[in-house]
Amino acid sequence: MARERQAMPWAQAAFLAAARSIMGVLARRRRLHALIAEIEAPTLIIQGTEDRLVPLAASRATAALRRDWSLAVFDGVGHVPQLEALERFVETVVAWLEGRGRAAIAG
Repeated sequence: MARERQAMPWAQAAFLAAARSIMGVLARRRRLHALIAEIEAPTLIIQGTEDRLVPLAASRATAALRRDWSLAVFDGVGHVPQLEALERFVETVVAWLEGRGRAAIAG
């Protein structure tokens, strides 16, 4: 899909505008914070610095709401780190599961 959007100069901006609009409607701040507070599972957020859909500041703010959550930031990676930086993604998840994630699950 990304390759197809590259052939249409207007498509990237339209995609981002639509996605941000949806997120704006679905993720009202109070409701989002309430939902985050209800989550009982240990959580690892992985964010790319080049993500044009979700601002890094939003991920940092979300992680700051929960001291028991972890945030990993991948420099030079966009919105899909699991595809763009597969090896680093897997290494990060495994390390988290073996460390902080395991402690949170056992805990």
